[in-house]
Amino acid sequence: MPVQKIPYAHRFGIVSTSYKEKIAKDIQQRLQQESDRSSSAYSIDQGKKNLILEVTEEFVRDYNRASPTEKPKLNDLIYRMLQRLKRKSSQCQVHSNRPIQLQMAWAELCLLSQCKSSYQEECLTTLYRALIYSPLSANQIPTLFFLSETILYWLKNDAILEPFLTSTELKLLKIGQIVFQLLYFHYLEGSTGPYEEFKVRLHTYLEGLEECESAYSSYPNAVWCIHYIESIGSVLVASVDKHVLNSRRSISSANSQPPPPIPPEDFHEINKSDLSAIVQELSPIIWHSVDAWLFVKKYSTTNLSEIMNHYFNETILSLIACRHKLIDENWIDVVMAFQILADVAKTNIDMLETIQLLAQPESTAQLPLHKRADAHLLSRGWRSWPWQLIILLCECLTSICIGTTQAVIKRTVLFGVETSSDNILAFANDSQLLV
Repeated sequence: MPVQKIPYAHRFGIVSTSYKEKIAKDIQQRLQQESDRSSSAYSIDQGKKNLILEVTEEFVRDYNRASPTEKPKLNDLIYRMLQRLKRKSSQCQVHSNRPIQLQMAWAELCLLSQCKSSYQEECLTTLYRALIYSPLSANQIPTLFFLSETILYWLKNDAILEPFLTSTELKLLKIGQIVFQLLYFHYLEGSTGPYEEFKVRLHTYLEGLEECESAYSSYPNAVWCIHYIESIGSVLVASVDKHVLNSRRSISSANSQPPPPIPPEDFHEINKSDLSAIVQELSPIIWHSVDAWLFVKKYSTTNLSEIMNHYFNETILSLIACRHKLIDENWIDVVMAFQILADVAKTNIDMLETIQLLAQPESTAQLPLHKRADAHLLSRGWRSWPWQLIILLCECLTSICIGTTQAVIKRTVLFGVETSSDNILAFANDSQLLV
């Protein structure tokens, strides 16, 4: 609104200075009131805009029930909602001090993806990326339980009814894999203990999941995801009392439940003694994988000192020694270890060769002379692995080949290099001879 200056003409003699100041003050107050009125109107409009773009269960229900003539207008609204959630999730990933906004973005993306629109797959892709690149926080656990319940309900009631496997189902299975993997991380650190109510609900949604496994029998990757979700889910709900389960069988569907309340940021602040008492014991392969990951991320392995190089070689040898008991390990822990190694193998060829050595069968020529009589203890490599680990190995090598920018790593993934592996094994033989 333009500011109008009111001229004053002194027609009745001289005006006192105090009276002139009073007039100027009145004019200034009038202009300030008009400015405040316009800014408040703008903020109300912005609030209405944000309120319109918030995803609710009512909007999802109305969209799926809308007629074909009404959907073009609603599709434009879905596009604006999706763009808003993309910005929100990316900003919250950069700023780690916004965990609540990030979890709300997850919940809204999960709701928006239930609209059967042309943007459904894009919503699932955005949710998948937001889950992968988000920082870990114990405050995420209620939202992760909500996502797991929603995905399980979706898989058992909607997705399985399709006559063939669709790309939407594959993305949904991958999202379920990431969600349960994040829950398993929090389980290992002992943060899922207080959430008994969530575990009871999750146990109910896990029932009947084996039927989905039989429906996807023609698609090994889909069966792998179902088996992975089912295995982690059974670990999460193992502590739930059976009497509590029997008394709470009747629960409503996941779609009728709103996202769970997000606890305050200091909800999980406990002392270190309590944390060490509830944290789960890590398997050796996870421990050594994390150790190698931290070392490679912190140091450049090309120009190491003699002491650091010896420590790095010992770490790799500890990893390689795990292949003799790989079959006896919990296969979920092996999955986590291989994924950790695959992440660092995209930039470090030594870790890639370590993965290949874990899958490589041993021969008696690789053993020291005084141990060749124990040839029956040799690892047979991937040929003795269960099918879940074989599929995992293929997926890890594929992700390394796609995610790396180094030609030598891509060539090693496709064709392998025996010379460096022989060097590692020679170092192992020398170490054993010295012992």
